[in-house]
Amino acid sequence: GDCTGGANVSAGLYYNCTFTGSSSLDNAPKGFFNCLMTKTCNTPGLMTNCLTTANLTGMGEGSEVVTAAQLVLATSRPRRTSVAVNRSVDGYYDDAFPSADLPDEKDLDLDRNARKVGSALDVGAYECQNLNPGHYYVDAEKGDDEADGKTADTARQSLAAICSLADILAGDTIHAAPGVYSNKTQTVSGATYRCVIPDGVKLVADGSRDETVIEGAPAEGVSLTESPWGCGTGAIRGVYLGEKSQVRGFTIRKCYGPAFTSSTYGAATVGDGGYVIDCHLTGNVSGRGAALSSTTAVRCLFDGNRGGWTGADSQGGNAFNCVFGAFSGIYNVSGGTYCNCTFYDGGSADYNETGCYNCLVLKTSSSPDKLIQSICTGTSSGLGPGSKFVRASDVFVKNGFVPYRGSPAVNGGSNELYAAAFPSADLPDEADKDFFGRPRLVGAVDVGAVECTGSETPFAFYVNA
Repeated sequence: GDCTGGANVSAGLYYNCTFTGSSSLDNAPKGFFNCLMTKTCNTPGLMTNCLTTANLTGMGEGSEVVTAAQLVLATSRPRRTSVAVNRSVDGYYDDAFPSADLPDEKDLDLDRNARKVGSALDVGAYECQNLNPGHYYVDAEKGDDEADGKTADTARQSLAAICSLADILAGDTIHAAPGVYSNKTQTVSGATYRCVIPDGVKLVADGSRDETVIEGAPAEGVSLTESPWGCGTGAIRGVYLGEKSQVRGFTIRKCYGPAFTSSTYGAATVGDGGYVIDCHLTGNVSGRGAALSSTTAVRCLFDGNRGGWTGADSQGGNAFNCVFGAFSGIYNVSGGTYCNCTFYDGGSADYNETGCYNCLVLKTSSSPDKLIQSICTGTSSGLGPGSKFVRASDVFVKNGFVPYRGSPAVNGGSNELYAAAFPSADLPDEADKDFFGRPRLVGAVDVGAVECTGSETPFAFYVNA
C-alpha cells in the first residue's frame, strides 16, 4: 500500500504481488513478475507479465496498461470478470517460490485461500475464489430490499434494489418471481427507469410473462387521454439495458417517456446493445420507439403502444421473429433491422428502416423498397428484391398472423439472409426458434415470425356414402 519514504521496494524480485496506493512503487529492483499495480512504477522495463493502471511505456514482456474498470477489484481482490483472473504465467511463480523451505505456503494467496483456482494463477497477491456465474433473486410480493438477494428465500423486493447490488457481474442471472414490479427506480443520464441491468447480466422471469410484469408510471398531473398521453417530467420508463444484457420473459407495460415529442425515444426498453427476449410490450407511450429503442428484440409481441411520430413500437431497434400488432401512431417501426417479423392489424408497418428481411407485412408499407424477400398485402409496387405482393385472401393465415399449409409464406424466406442478420454470437441458442419457440430452420425458413408446422405433409380426408 502507501508508504512513507522514497518507494515501496528497492532491489529484490517480486512475484504475484499487489501494489496499491499513491506513493511511488520501486527504486531499481531486479524485477516484477505477475504483479498488479495501481500506482506508478519507476522501472517499467523490469515489469514482466504485469498489469498496471498507470500510463506507462516501455514495459517488459507481457505487461499491459489496463483501466480500473477492467480490473474489477473488491478491496484489491480481483472478481470473476477481472482481466487479472487466470492472467499469470505460472512458470515465473513456480520456479521462484522457495518451496523447499516453505512447502505449505506456495499454494496460498495473501488471504491464505487457494492460490490457483482456474486455469492459471491470477495476477497479483489475491486469487479470485469463485469463477462461476452468480444467481440472484427478486420477489415483488415476498422480497425485502434489505436482504442479500442471493437465494429465493432472501430475495430483494424491487428490481432497482437487486440490479444495484455491487456483487453482480457480467454473466450473472437475476431471477424474478411472478408479480408486478412497480416500485423504486434507477436513473441513467437523467432518465428514470424501474431498473438498470448491468452489462452482460440477465434478468429472467421465473414465471410466465403474463404473471411477471414490469410496470412504469405516467408523469403526475398530465393527461392520459390526450397529448402528452402520460409523458412528461417524472414519468417512469421500464428497463435500461447495459451492453449485452438481457431481459427475458416479462410483460413490460405502462411505461412513459419524459416528453411526447419527435426527439424523445424509448419508454419500455432503452439501452446500449442489450436484448429483449420473449417479452410482451404493451401500453407504452413515447414520442418514438415506445417499446424499443436502441435494443434488440427476439420473439417479442408488440401491441397497444403509442407514438406520435415514426416508429411507434420501435425507433432504431432491431427485431427477430417478433410480431407487431395494433398500435397508435404513424408507423410500427423506424430505423433498425427487422428479420422474420410479422406486421398485422392496421396502420402502416415501416418507415425508412435499414431493412425488413423475410418479413410478412399484412398491411401497407411506407418503404416498400426496403422489404427484402418479404410478402406484403397492402403495397403492390416498388417492392425490394425478392419481395412480392399477395392479396390478403391468398396469404392463408389464422389467428391474425400464423401461416398454414398452402400459404406463400411457407418456405418463402432466405436462410442466408436470416443467418447473416441474427446475432448468433451473443445468442447462440436462440436462432433456431420461431415466435412460439418452435424449430425455425426447417428447410427454407418461412416468411414472417412463425414457422408453419406440418406444411410438407398433405392432409388426408375421407368420405363414406
